[in-house]
Amino acid sequence: MTPLTHGPGRCPRLPLCAAVFGVALAPLAACQATAPDFDPLATLDVVEFTPASQPFGYVTTGYAAAWSRMERCSGLTGDLAGVRFYVTTDPHVYPIPTPWGPAGAVYLVDQHVILFTQITITNQGVVEHEMLHALRRRGGHPAVFDTCGVRNGALP
Repeated sequence: MTPLTHGPGRCPRLPLCAAVFGVALAPLAACQATAPDFDPLATLDVVEFTPASQPFGYVTTGYAAAWSRMERCSGLTGDLAGVRFYVTTDPHVYPIPTPWGPAGAVYLVDQHVILFTQITITNQGVVEHEMLHALRRRGGHPAVFDTCGVRNGALP
């Protein structure tokens, strides 16, 4: 597998201004790419979920709306049902270790999967940031991330 890169051969590390606890927690930095031997679904304890199956807050009411918002602002279309969603089972796993640095969430291009931690699964900005990667089906952070207000994955 060839890693997707952004800029001159490396992924940018973007700050995660987490509204979760009102403090900056760690870089969002997962460049939503592939890398040899990088498979967090195999190395972390995770569980697959569907947005409608989650019994709390934003997830049950907001994933479809967030997907629609990302489609409208980006001009892209995609099938939300075609994306597989996972969350870490351990509430202490944060951030997700990746080859590009620590990440609050990651989009796995080859698998069309978004992986969240329990801290980021209900963070609207992080959810929409990763959904935009899924709509684009690639890593990198072009201007559309600014247009949609999700460059840093933080709540606006």
